Amino acid sequence: MTNKLTYRDASLFCLLVICGVLLRLWLRDYPNVTPVAALALLSGCLFRQRSIAIAVPLSIMVVSDLKFGGYDFFIMMSVYTCLMLPALAGPWLKSRLQTSRKVVKSGLTIGASGLLCSIAFFVVTNFTVWWCGSMYPNNMSGLLLCYSQAIPFFRHTLMGDLFFAFAFLGSYAVALQWISYRKSLLAGILTTSEAKFN
Repeated sequence: MTNKLTYRDASLFCLLVICGVLLRLWLRDYPNVTPVAALALLSGCLFRQRSIAIAVPLSIMVVSDLKFGGYDFFIMMSVYTCLMLPALAGPWLKSRLQTSRKVVKSGLTIGASGLLCSIAFFVVTNFTVWWCGSMYPNNMSGLLLCYSQAIPFFRHTLMGDLFFAFAFLGSYAVALQWISYRKSLLAGILTTSEAKFN
């Protein structure tokens, strides 16, 4: 397997980054509703090289944050990390979607992936806000207060992650099933043709 960047990979990379940046800018008035985690999952399915898959959400965040502006370094790093890590689950997710023949099973896999992304983002980023910021007391009550006040934002995160996960990964799963169907159909035709000539 070569590590050379192919034209296909470069085209997909640009398409995903442009799509992510435009959607993030368009949804700027809806706090925490973004397509970035879902696109990270999708990039993990599409690219064999993990570095390229991780670069998709990272590029989306860097480019769009040029418009939004920066914030606390450690909080920003926790946000970026949580949005890049789903790309690492791509190979597992791809194998699950490829082997699944039932719509319900694929739907549960996609839904669980979106849910885990939301939970990880909620837990890690709010812990960082509590640990590095000055908004909450540096004790257990302060941590619990931080999480409790972040629940409305978690709802937005969950809504965005699930919606875009089903939109992007659902389309990807349908494409995988269609390709599998076409291959099996072609194999059946070739087998029938060989049987006739033999």
